[in-house]
Formats: sequence, C-alpha cells, structure tokens
Amino acid sequence: MTRWVEVSVEADSEAAEELIGLLRQYCPDGIVASQKMEPAAEGADADWAGAIPSGPLTLRGYFVSNDSASTARRQIEESIYYLSRISPQSIAEPQFREITEEDWADAWKQHYHMQRIGDRLVIVPTWESYAGEPDDLIIRLDPGAAFGTGLHPTTRLALRLLEHAARPAKHLLDVGTGSGILAIAGALLGAQHVVAVDVHEVAVGVARANIAANNLTEQITVLVGSATDGLERSGQPFDVVIANIIARVLIDLADSLAKAVPIGGELILSGIIEAAEIEVLITFAVRGFEPIERYEEGEWRAHRLLRVR
Repeated sequence: MTRWVEVSVEADSEAAEELIGLLRQYCPDGIVASQKMEPAAEGADADWAGAIPSGPLTLRGYFVSNDSASTARRQIEESIYYLSRISPQSIAEPQFREITEEDWADAWKQHYHMQRIGDRLVIVPTWESYAGEPDDLIIRLDPGAAFGTGLHPTTRLALRLLEHAARPAKHLLDVGTGSGILAIAGALLGAQHVVAVDVHEVAVGVARANIAANNLTEQITVLVGSATDGLERSGQPFDVVIANIIARVLIDLADSLAKAVPIGGELILSGIIEAAEIEVLITFAVRGFEPIERYEEGEWRAHRLLRVR
C-alpha cells in the first residue's frame, strides 16, 4: 500500500498565492485550502450565509513517501523558511505526517463540510447528507486530489460572480477547472453547455467524476488542455469565460482568454492578490474589457469584465 506524506502550512491568506506555487512543485496533484468560518456579529458584512472567514488559511498537500521524501521535506522546510523571511505576511512552520493511501483519501474529508455561497449555491461533500431548501442549487463534490473545494476565498468569490453571469449564458468556458466546481455551478445556474479545461490530467479525472455525480455529463465537456483547446472544441466564442487562477498566470493567458470572449461576452477572473489587481485590469483593458462587478475577501480580488471592443 502506498504511503504518503501530508504537509500542512498555516498562513495569512495574503501569502497563499506564493505558498501554493511553492507547494505545487512537490505536491503536483493539487493543494487543498481551508479556513474556519464563524457566525458574523449582528450588522457585520457577512458574505457567506451569515458567516465570515476566521483565522489563518491552512494549505495541505501530499507527496509519496519514498526514498526521496526526506529530501522533499527538507527542501519544503527551507523554501518556506526563506519565504517567511521576506514575506510581510505571517507564515507558520510546515507540519508533516505520514499517512496510508486509505488515510490520504479520508484526509481531505476532515476539513471539508457543507457550505452555502451566494444566494442559491450550496456545496455538499458527497459523503454528507443535505436535503436543501426549495431554491437551493446543490453541488455534490468530492475534491479528491484536485484544487477547488469552494473553501478557498478565490473559489467563493468566483462563485458569487458566476451567479450573476451564468443565468443567461448559452455557452460557458471554465479554464483551470480543478475539481469542476465552477463548471458544475455554471450549468446549474443556467448555462446550456459548459466546456471545462485543465492542464492537469488528475484534475480532469476528478472533475469528470464530480460532473457525473451531479448528473451533468450531457451538459459539461471536460478536456485536458488550455483556453485555446476549449475554444477549438467549441468552434465559437463563449458567452461567459471564467478563470480562477493566480494573477501571473491570468496575465500570461490574457491573449487566449480574450480570444474566447466575443464583444458583449463576459470574463470572470479570480485568484488575484491585491498587489496584482491593477496590473491584471490593465492587461485586460488593453484587450477590450471593462470591469462591471468586483468582490474581495481579505487580500483576494475577483472581477467580472465585459468585452466592449
């Protein structure tokens, strides 16, 4: 039986972008991000069904426990140490534990529970029961080893913007689909057909399983590839394109994302740290996009843009 090493790091949410990039070098199958939610005080601005994020963000990743595991552990410790020295945000020392393959599958479930996001979306792990309210749109999800549980602020922000954009959409493209959560939400919110792409084969497999669990295989097509591959598969631009990816990758993908959106179409961008927000907006402004809606949580920003030229 395969044994795995779990690495977990607590940090301010502002440091998550750099930490995710660092950990992905050693945990290529994905990183899970979670944060405690607490009831909001009366009169507080509570975006998530009367709850607000509380405390540090916890990032968890997994790599195989083999002859090179000790080297990987030492490199992670050194990299996080140096990052903590130059980062203005708080980053704790990484914690490691060895688990079995069976424990690895269950480890994701310990930090993942039902949550309501926005007006109608409810994310329910496949191992939990939830009947729902009459107007609920329930997403059954098992994130497996793919990023995208809905617990990370960038996913929550993207889902809120998607609620406003997907209703009239005929065709939607989800770039970097991860667990498939945004593709599933888009279909439930009214998109007639969704194309979801991801460059990681593990993510594509997880997304397909989650789409099947939500009975949406006829409505959502999942591909290994990029925005360009999604556009080629569709044969036409999309009414809505959504990308929940870190800022520097959004900038790198600007040309291909722009090609996928016609004039009058909408582009949802999430995964943007505050310091990179202006650069991202300028990058897409010169390609014909104007911002029409914005949400923020902590240092994270997400925008809904309209293609005007």
